[in-house]
Amino acid sequence: IQNRLWKMSQRSKIRKLDLHGVFHSQVFDMVDPFIGECLIDNVSSFEIITGYSKRMKEIVQDVLSDYNLKGVEPPFNSGTLIIKTWKEK
Repeated sequence: IQNRLWKMSQRSKIRKLDLHGVFHSQVFDMVDPFIGECLIDNVSSFEIITGYSKRMKEIVQDVLSDYNLKGVEPPFNSGTLIIKTWKEK
């Protein structure tokens, strides 16, 4: 399942994890290794597609906090979170 949901967008070249169809109880097991892989690969930013579920976003933010990261909801799409792994100066 994980490999099917992890993809690189050809247009934006950003790594993405799509959680559509994933149960809340499965989110940690999907998001945690995805974040770990992004950090190991030194990815500067990535996207987690949550859909519009407030609870899904809360769970994802909880996992991100384990890595001292935070997802930001872009103004153009409230169904996704953008995560930057480095701080801008």
